[in-house]
Amino acid sequence: MIRAAAGPFAWGAIAFLVVGCVAAPVRDGPSSTSESSGASGPSVQPGSVRFRLGAEGLPADGLWKSTPVLADINRDGFPDLAAHPRLGKGPKVFLGNGQGKWTDSSQGLEMTRSCGGGIQLADVNMDGNLDLVVADHCEGVFVFLGDGKGQWQAVTQGLTSDFSRSKTAMERDEEGFRGAEAVAVGDVNGDGFPDLVVSSSDHGGLTVYLGDGTGRKWTEVKRSGLPYGEEAEPGDVYNGGWAFDLQLMDMNGDGRLDVVASYYTGPRVWRGDGTGHFADQSTGLMKTTLGGIYGRIAVGDLNGDGRPDIVIANNLNGAEAYLQKADGTWQGPIDVMPELKGGAQTVALGDLDGDGKLDVIIGGALSPDPNYEWLPHGLFVRWGDGKGGFSDKPATSLPTLGLEVIWGIKVVDVNGDGRPDIVVGTGGATGKLSGRPGQPGRQKSLPVPNLQVWLNEGPARP
Repeated sequence: MIRAAAGPFAWGAIAFLVVGCVAAPVRDGPSSTSESSGASGPSVQPGSVRFRLGAEGLPADGLWKSTPVLADINRDGFPDLAAHPRLGKGPKVFLGNGQGKWTDSSQGLEMTRSCGGGIQLADVNMDGNLDLVVADHCEGVFVFLGDGKGQWQAVTQGLTSDFSRSKTAMERDEEGFRGAEAVAVGDVNGDGFPDLVVSSSDHGGLTVYLGDGTGRKWTEVKRSGLPYGEEAEPGDVYNGGWAFDLQLMDMNGDGRLDVVASYYTGPRVWRGDGTGHFADQSTGLMKTTLGGIYGRIAVGDLNGDGRPDIVIANNLNGAEAYLQKADGTWQGPIDVMPELKGGAQTVALGDLDGDGKLDVIIGGALSPDPNYEWLPHGLFVRWGDGKGGFSDKPATSLPTLGLEVIWGIKVVDVNGDGRPDIVVGTGGATGKLSGRPGQPGRQKSLPVPNLQVWLNEGPARP
């Protein structure tokens, strides 16, 4: 039996109060909508960027509770796609042909159950082939070694922290806190081998595991400086809590990887010292007592000063941006899309229109009110001005209503045309469902797959 999520789903539970209950998807809706057209069909402004679906072979259903990751797994020159489902039997890999067609290549990725979480592609055993690292919300960390042809071998299964098996953890949960919600891969101690930073799914905080270059052996770092079950922050009843999203980035240009996290109390940055230890560097970032309302996080230079900035999804307030100052402190939040009254679950960054300025792609809802015909979730673009500001024009042909919960967005050039495309993981209809399809009170979803690829076709003709 899959246990209830006490951590990252806390922000989903808050959304339950605002948006409604969770129910099975309904697929009897019309064609996709646009930012300027509501639910009546596409209406693209001259000069705007148009997108079209290129998801042939991807699953129509499923709850894809992860941010999809893309890389060329089989060396054919085209990006391939990996994603991790909740209520499934393990991660899935789909090989791309560069034209929007995808072929399942998941042999060897089977798990007894999967609950969604984080997923990364990286060469953890240094053999030149990409491997798959999965943080599963229920079962912990898994490592699958790839053969470079799309086949996989499990070499690490259910990796969890020492705290998750401690007496303290067992007293609060008979299974312990063995789940993992997010994972980042990178060399944090400078020995040349990929390491892992892992967030627990409920209690237990963040754990650093040092790799030995085989993908099979991981050594837990004690007292890493990150919030942890045995070294929680004052007043932390979650024994370190959780982070819904994690990234390893060099945030201050010192050549050492830092941890950027969507922590349960807000966005956080911990600076790495190059030995696998970290120190908090979050002055100016939002910290809230309403834990669990933050979703995905993205990093990029929003204002052209050469310093990485942060955009984070807030399930109540929408998308927030924070600009990094020269001294490493933070300025914000900047409300990226004030009209997003239903909150945001995920964000991503990419230069969609080729003007050299980062744009923000948001998965969220315009309204918290579920009492209308369409499922409330949609995709939105806010165009960056390169100075830390954002505008709502031009529009796109992306759907702004009728999608299920949007769990993750990745921006990657899928078909090699030089334009970044948008890959989306969705699933789980949020809203009040009643009556029969087509009747008042019955919410509908668009006839699009739950794992989506939106190909960037460039500016639309006037």
